[in-house]
Amino acid sequence: MRILFIGDFHGIIPKIGKQEKIDYVVSLGDYSSILNIQKKLIKIILNGREPKLKDFQNNELSEIKDKLLEDFSNVLEYLSSIAKTYFILGNADLICFFDEMMEIARKFDCTYINKRIVKIDNFSLIGLDGMPKRGDNFGWINDIPEIVNNFNDLTEYYSLEKLFKRLKNPNIFVSHAPPYGILDNPSPNNINLFSKLYKESNIKNVGSYSVRKIVDNFSLDYHISAHTHLGGKISLKKGNKITKLINIGAAKDGNYKILEV
Repeated sequence: MRILFIGDFHGIIPKIGKQEKIDYVVSLGDYSSILNIQKKLIKIILNGREPKLKDFQNNELSEIKDKLLEDFSNVLEYLSSIAKTYFILGNADLICFFDEMMEIARKFDCTYINKRIVKIDNFSLIGLDGMPKRGDNFGWINDIPEIVNNFNDLTEYYSLEKLFKRLKNPNIFVSHAPPYGILDNPSPNNINLFSKLYKESNIKNVGSYSVRKIVDNFSLDYHISAHTHLGGKISLKKGNKITKLINIGAAKDGNYKILEV
């Protein structure tokens, strides 16, 4: 079974070689160009609070929505032309447009796998959307996003734990964010943005505590992530079990990973 893992498009779709035999596609989020939203949205986020729908007046929100959904649709249409596609959402995929994105996904027969177990051949595939949002000193917080797709890292672990306790098959866990401390160093081109988001100068780690606890506490075959725009891979051994962890880098830079599992 050959699976294409790809994510962090940000409005750019790399062409996959037609010579590649691909049975399934798994997309890890961030479909829209950040340039389409940052002028009107990022400045609100960087002011240290969650943006709300009321922050947008006149046609500003509509302009963002139209472009985001256009990028999302273009990516899913292309990926679904390659093979059956499963997907999660990233932090740049505005959650306030969730219903519209799901309608597009249905149009192209793409399956959303956030906090769900789906079977592909003899593997169980589990996904996790978004980016962990942290308070001061990376503490747990309880904010519920209205627009951006961030999550409470503590709450997400308890949701994921219930899923992983049910697993018996070989498994593939995909999350937009990498595990904290593993393959979670931001690309040099992104350090300034991540530092502003987390209010930490020259930030080194942008991964998720919840994802790391899943990696540490459960028997995984593969964990695949994105978010940092900086790829890499590592193997972790626990007893006789080896977990392969891969950060696929950014599709906007021409990066993706095809695995034979």
